[in-house]
Amino acid sequence: MKVQAFAGGYKVGMTHVLMVDYRKNSLTAGQEVMAAVTVVEVPPLTVAGLRFYDENENGLFVSYEKWADNLDKSIFRRIPERKKSNEKPMVTKVADVRLIVHTNPQLVKSIPSKTPEIFEVRVGGRDN
Repeated sequence: MKVQAFAGGYKVGMTHVLMVDYRKNSLTAGQEVMAAVTVVEVPPLTVAGLRFYDENENGLFVSYEKWADNLDKSIFRRIPERKKSNEKPMVTKVADVRLIVHTNPQLVKSIPSKTPEIFEVRVGGRDN
């Protein structure tokens, strides 16, 4: 199983690179060329919870979600503080499982925002 996404990044600058043009039909094929590049910094992700989906005739719907017990305090800038639940779910059928993740912008000095982004990430692939 693999996580099928990553967080968007923030532009932190530009520079240039010197590279060999590998395109066979290019006028500069095989020669060194200079190109402008953008430097993007991507904050690390932390898993905040799991969301389980079931399916009916209308499509997917959330059947249960479980949030981590030790959430980072910065995440509460985006969501209200959650009460801990001792509830044990009876999830019998699952059509899809996704991760609820948040960025950690406070770990990257060059990012202007210190408020985390929260989003859902699909998990897919084969079981090996």
